[in-house]
Amino acid sequence: AAEGHKFPQELSAKGETASTFVEEETEEVFITH
Repeated sequence: AAEGHKFPQELSAKGETASTFVEEETEEVFITH
């Protein structure tokens, strides 16, 4: 997981939700590229 890589502040505020969001977006990026 790319925790704190793209949205460190969001991760601090939202925690698990933001972490999951980053993971999902990272997967999408890998699939797209």
